[in-house]
Amino acid sequence: MPTVIIIAGLRIEIYTNDHPPPHFHVTAGSRRAKFDIATGTMLQGDLDKRSIRKVRRWMEFNGDLLMQVWISSRPK
Repeated sequence: MPTVIIIAGLRIEIYTNDHPPPHFHVTAGSRRAKFDIATGTMLQGDLDKRSIRKVRRWMEFNGDLLMQVWISSRPK
């Protein structure tokens, strides 16, 4: 599972060979969440509101990067 980046204690990861739709995982201490890459919607998880805002703010500028990592992590 490649870690895309760690920002302000939030680890953003995309798991190799994970199921659609394109999404990424966030870990913040013992809290975890899963976000849709296209919409920024939190699909599941228990992140606090402040962490969710940080993730979405980062996504605004890096959504294309997340999609590139998702596509490159698919099996060939």
